[in-house]
Amino acid sequence: MLDTYQVYPRSSRVPSAGMGRKVRVNHPRGEHMANATEAHPMDEVPEEPVPVMQQLLDNPFLLLFLGIAMPTVLYIVWGVMEIVSLPVGK
Repeated sequence: MLDTYQVYPRSSRVPSAGMGRKVRVNHPRGEHMANATEAHPMDEVPEEPVPVMQQLLDNPFLLLFLGIAMPTVLYIVWGVMEIVSLPVGK
């Protein structure tokens, strides 16, 4: 059988297929993709929507903002709690 290479998009859920990474795939009929005359149903990868959490974690600027904003807010809240918990002086 002849092997063919297919390039999968990043959003497809193919294991070990990174962005633009070529993966060796056996063609269903053993034909080379250039010689195939008809479209096979297995050749088409259905486009699935990218999950919301993946979209958020793929955004480096959002991660940078969260990495700076979250500790800042937590330390401010912690500081306010410490100030409030101090006993009143006489």
